[in-house]
Amino acid sequence: MVDHAEQTIKVKETNPKENKYSERVEINDLLSVAQAEQMAQSAYEGTFFLFGGDVGNYLQKHYSNKAIHSLKLISWSQTRRILAAGPENCELTLDLTEFPDGYYDFELEIENDDPATIKKVLAELEKQFNFKADKENTNQSKVKRAWEHKNKTNFFHFVHFLIQYS
Repeated sequence: MVDHAEQTIKVKETNPKENKYSERVEINDLLSVAQAEQMAQSAYEGTFFLFGGDVGNYLQKHYSNKAIHSLKLISWSQTRRILAAGPENCELTLDLTEFPDGYYDFELEIENDDPATIKKVLAELEKQFNFKADKENTNQSKVKRAWEHKNKTNFFHFVHFLIQYS
């Protein structure tokens, strides 16, 4: 059952814990399903709309009104998400993400402040569920994946709505 939506902007972390990865900070706002549908419809039609909440505040602080007004919808994704408490005080997130061309994929996120703990938990999960994280399937940008799987017959969204199911 869809009970809410979320708008998210990912911005570069100014104090990364490691320099191996491009660390990002997420700014999130909960939306009603009606708000998300209205934003998506406006973006699809090319009608200007303002982002509200913390995302809107970030955009207004860091970008000019002209830049904000020039945002165009170029692709989209819809994500079903499961959140779970994992071993070693890690938060686990499993996403099923669908794209405009019908392609879908799965993504596992392991969150903890200690990179060594994340590595240990990943090794445990790989063994338990018989998968291997490698260069080809790790740290893939959802925005990049949406761009690669946009529907060629329309010009869809850069805006990325995470639809969460309870």
